[in-house]
Amino acid sequence: MTIQESALLIKIKCTKWQHQKNDKDAATALAIENGVFDKKGNPDHKAFSVHQNMADVPVIKALDRTIGQVGNNVSRKMLLPWTEGEHLVTADILDKVEQKIEGYQDKLVDLKHELKKEWPIVLKDLENRLGNTFDPSFYPSVEEIADEYSITYKLKNLDDSNDIRVKLPNSKIQRIKEDAEEEISRKVRIAQDKIHERVIGVLEAMILGLERHGVIEEGATKPSKFGNSTIANVKELADILPDLNIFGDDQLDIASNKIISRLRNLNPEELRGSKDKREEVVKDAKDIVDSLSGLYD
Repeated sequence: MTIQESALLIKIKCTKWQHQKNDKDAATALAIENGVFDKKGNPDHKAFSVHQNMADVPVIKALDRTIGQVGNNVSRKMLLPWTEGEHLVTADILDKVEQKIEGYQDKLVDLKHELKKEWPIVLKDLENRLGNTFDPSFYPSVEEIADEYSITYKLKNLDDSNDIRVKLPNSKIQRIKEDAEEEISRKVRIAQDKIHERVIGVLEAMILGLERHGVIEEGATKPSKFGNSTIANVKELADILPDLNIFGDDQLDIASNKIISRLRNLNPEELRGSKDKREEVVKDAKDIVDSLSGLYD
């Protein structure tokens, strides 16, 4: 099976409100205070950049987090790098990826409804705090803010080097095919390396957390304690890794099988209570990392 038959390209676009606006009046006041004037003798507000941050609102922070989660939980965990702005999505997990994205889209809709309820309260609070200096025209409407938040995606087929329809001499067509195939091979190598890096990164984080558990670091007053998320990340990796290895990477296939059999069903509480168990898991994890990187040779 070719890569064109087992994967698609996906382009995810996320937009968000920048929640900063240049305050010309404040910049002008600074210019006067510091004696900075332009050639005409007017206060040079352009010499100062004063931004009012309007994002200290729980619902806006939640909207920002949702946009960030698309990158963290979809692009970086479920997809493979391909070109600038595009990722490779395997056919086996396309439904999961779409469901994940659509879940974040639905979350945006709910948060936008919440924003429409909260924004008038935010403006009223600002008016009470700023008094006569409050200018309602300075602030965007709730519709303007809501419209800045979006999550969209598009799918398309991978280009096939055999699909060259323009009439050219066979020698030129062959050269184009070879160049296209070499470019695909280069991207495949990069994608494979990224999967290796992802596996190593997750396991190294777990190894560090388990080795430091119970140790009082220099300057600390309490012993270190690894969180449940350290183990949850390994389980998540085990669940998705087999679907990411569409390139027939033998090393990755072996690593994936070891993660599933040895590390997938770890119990955080059991690990926190047993030093022997932590050492056993660390040994297994280092064995897997070593098979991919030679780090512990």
